[in-house]
Amino acid sequence: MLVEDEEMLRELGVMLLESDGYRVLAGEGFGVEAVEMFEAHADEIGLVVCDLGLPRLGGRDVFLRMKRNQAERAHHRGQRLPGAQPAHGNTSRRRHRHGAKAPTTFAN
Repeated sequence: MLVEDEEMLRELGVMLLESDGYRVLAGEGFGVEAVEMFEAHADEIGLVVCDLGLPRLGGRDVFLRMKRNQAERAHHRGQRLPGAQPAHGNTSRRRHRHGAKAPTTFAN
């Protein structure tokens, strides 16, 4: 799901994501409407890319509402939301070889 209020950026984002093989649900970019779209299509959405400077409801608040709604749905289904998941690849080898600590988890 891509949420962007500027039409040109939204179209560019859709084009870039689709060229990488994603099926994109694009919202007009108003925060409240983005939350409603997320709720209506939650089972189809695996990734949300959201502009932080949205009118009516900012991107951070959109994220928090989506996360809360997702947790409530999971609770009603008797499921737990996944927490952090391991990063792809063997990060410990990279950490030792390059001397820098590589990220080991991604937050959902």
